[in-house]
Amino acid sequence: MALFSEILPPGGTLRRVLQPRNLLVYVHDVAMAFAAFVAAFFLRLGPDFLQDRPDVIESALTFAAVAAVTYLFTGLYRHVWEYVSAKDAVNILRTATITVLVFLPAWFFVTRLETLPRSLPFISWFMMVALLAGPRLAFRMFKDRRSRGAALAGDATPILLIGAGAEAENFIRRAGPDTHIAGMVTELYADRIGQMIHGVEVLGRTEDIAKVVSNLENRGLRPEKLVLVGPNINGGAVQKLLDMATMLSIPLQRVRVDDGNNFTPRPIVIDDLLGRPQSNLDRAAMSAMIRRARVLVTGAGGSIGAELVRQICAENPAHIALVDNGEFNLYSIDHEVRARAPATADLNRGDRVHLGFDPDEAHVFDSDGTRRTAVVYSTG
Repeated sequence: MALFSEILPPGGTLRRVLQPRNLLVYVHDVAMAFAAFVAAFFLRLGPDFLQDRPDVIESALTFAAVAAVTYLFTGLYRHVWEYVSAKDAVNILRTATITVLVFLPAWFFVTRLETLPRSLPFISWFMMVALLAGPRLAFRMFKDRRSRGAALAGDATPILLIGAGAEAENFIRRAGPDTHIAGMVTELYADRIGQMIHGVEVLGRTEDIAKVVSNLENRGLRPEKLVLVGPNINGGAVQKLLDMATMLSIPLQRVRVDDGNNFTPRPIVIDDLLGRPQSNLDRAAMSAMIRRARVLVTGAGGSIGAELVRQICAENPAHIALVDNGEFNLYSIDHEVRARAPATADLNRGDRVHLGFDPDEAHVFDSDGTRRTAVVYSTG
């Protein structure tokens, strides 16, 4: 049923066929159908087939006419050869199958198929597939080779691809002439090292990026970008790649698989390092909790604690107390936010910790509770 899912050519078919490029492809494909049938007779009966079977030309013209009508249904002539793919191959198989299946009953009413060799339909099918697919594949290979040559000779940006899976294959197919993919490295597909995907070689493992870049540099192909492709890459792995990229002085970018058909590399963002989408904080609720409240911040002298103090002070608390185990760090943050008049406390003198209010009534922010639990004293 799938073969005959379209019972009528789409509207405007004649107009589309008459477009110069479509018409050229259409005429080519009809000629290939004729040649396929003649070649099938040659393979079946030998070089003297025209003498033995004078009806070959007539039957070949009928076969080509059936193919010409079939092309109107399948739209084979409308597909751009430069981007021929597996989907086009399926369409060619479908077109050849429909042509043979329609030709046989049509020719039966003319000749009863009494003089048609039994194997000829099968040979014709294979020849038609070969003659339709061959030129398309050759043209695609020619264009790909020319694009790679232009990239090497021109101003194309050489990149090293991190990944060798389906996402990398998609990126390679969609890479424009301004991009030259010098090679790939991979972690998940180590068994593919030394193999090629669309002419691009898998050069090594991800951990060997420095060595791979050095080898490419010796060949005059030092990458100007490292492009990460692939799903399910955790933040730790991205951070390691970012460190390696920094060491090599090469920017790291990423193609996100959830961008649909957008294969443009983008700079690494915080979401990549987190390994998840960035959480949106409820700033309004936080502000309402802190405003005009009494606040105690432990670990206030550390980098995280100091930033926490700054953000809390921006919300206008009624009172803020800063607690830290390091005197200098505590002095620094105290000096920075002295306008809020905090009460400082040294945790090493638990008997002298007086906060100026009941801790049970305060909002306590512990910037690193795991590390500082051991130095929290009772103030009762």
